[in-house]
Amino acid sequence: MELHAHGLDLRVTPNFKGHQGDFARIAVEADAPGFSGRFDAWVERNDFMRFATGLESLDVNLRAGDTAVLDTIEGDFSLVLTMQSGGHIGGVYRFQGGWFDQTQPTVLSGAFTMDQSYLPELRKQVAALLATTATGTSLQRALQPDAPELAHNGNGSPCR
Repeated sequence: MELHAHGLDLRVTPNFKGHQGDFARIAVEADAPGFSGRFDAWVERNDFMRFATGLESLDVNLRAGDTAVLDTIEGDFSLVLTMQSGGHIGGVYRFQGGWFDQTQPTVLSGAFTMDQSYLPELRKQVAALLATTATGTSLQRALQPDAPELAHNGNGSPCR
């Protein structure tokens, strides 16, 4: 999934080091003014389902104040899109890494803007992801359809 907006370029791709059920470990790459970084987060299929519902509301209703939220239960990834007047969208993000190391977490947060014309492509990416996962393909496979499907054991290591 990719998002390109004024103030943030975001790419979410799978990291095959871990996968368990409806949870997948993803690599998040963010480019913001004066910053570029990468970290891993765990997402659940339901996180993307909620985001898809919010994106549909933004795109169909164009009602100021409507939101689409993609966040994780662990709090390491949060993306909030809020419809503003005139078809503009204000976004805020908060990315947190390092909590799994039991170190002081590193946090990047900020804001960005985008136009409603970005919504159809973003909705298409999320819908394709959800449609693929609903047919039994892993969440990671849906995030990166050209990558080979890998089986994993219970601790996130690839099966041999």
